[in-house]
Amino acid sequence: MKTILCNDFTDKERMTIEKYCGDNYVLLDSIEGDHYILNEEGELYYNDCFKSTINDYLKKQRYEQANPIRVIQFFHFYIMESNNDTGIWYRGNMIENRKYEYDIYGDSLEEIFDSL
Repeated sequence: MKTILCNDFTDKERMTIEKYCGDNYVLLDSIEGDHYILNEEGELYYNDCFKSTINDYLKKQRYEQANPIRVIQFFHFYIMESNNDTGIWYRGNMIENRKYEYDIYGDSLEEIFDSL
């Protein structure tokens, strides 16, 4: 499923992105795939979201499905704001073809970029 994304960023947000990324980023217009946020209260388990594993640690990880609004690609990282929690930014990677795992969150773009 292809999700059309919003590319509206404030001047302050664009300055923050450029400060941390230089010219090495893309503001995505759309993205395909499923997005999962690591969340200990989530209703989905790792094997529900990604390729099945026998690793007990991974199998016990819980997730919630996310609905991206805005996504910034910075090298192999994806910085996402989700419909689930507007104003909160998540950092993730593509785990499998068109399946994304977000495991870090921040209350601002500065905070999420500092996590890199």
